[in-house]
Amino acid sequence: MQRGKCTLDEIEKHLIENNIEGSFSSADMEVIYNHVHNLLPGQVYLEIGVAAGKSLSTAFFSTCEGVFTIGIDYVDCTDGRRGAFFNLLTVSQIIYVQADANVFAKIWNYPIDVLFIDGAHDDMNVERDTLTWMPRVKSGGVILYHDYNQGNAEGVKIFVDRYHKKFEVLNGNIAKVIKE
Repeated sequence: MQRGKCTLDEIEKHLIENNIEGSFSSADMEVIYNHVHNLLPGQVYLEIGVAAGKSLSTAFFSTCEGVFTIGIDYVDCTDGRRGAFFNLLTVSQIIYVQADANVFAKIWNYPIDVLFIDGAHDDMNVERDTLTWMPRVKSGGVILYHDYNQGNAEGVKIFVDRYHKKFEVLNGNIAKVIKE
């Protein structure tokens, strides 16, 4: 499968065939695809909270060669549940960092074009992720919050509604903020 040349349907089929799973719907995949498909070499997609790798894999296959696709999670992606995603890591250019994202941020100084926040879903952690990483998003860059309207993740909605004056809800589940 050639990176950046795939349709969304081809990406979804590839992820299913390779058992790359996650709590990430087809509509969620479309949001990611639409926000990263036109990134240029040297631009950055960074994801906080990789879980089983479906969203990060979607971003990777949606971008052209040379776009940095980075995922950060404190969970070991090589465990049994994430084995298929780990196999993808060994043959691709996805950069996976097993660390606390907010600790890793202390050494990160490269501007981010698209930031996808899907870490812990309580409002305190969403706030921490946002306040730590938003300064690293370039002006005009996009911040996407997954699970905005998810019943078991109400902290995302609480934080976004309280903190951001202007945002758009995409597909009913992802809040989008454009950094000024």
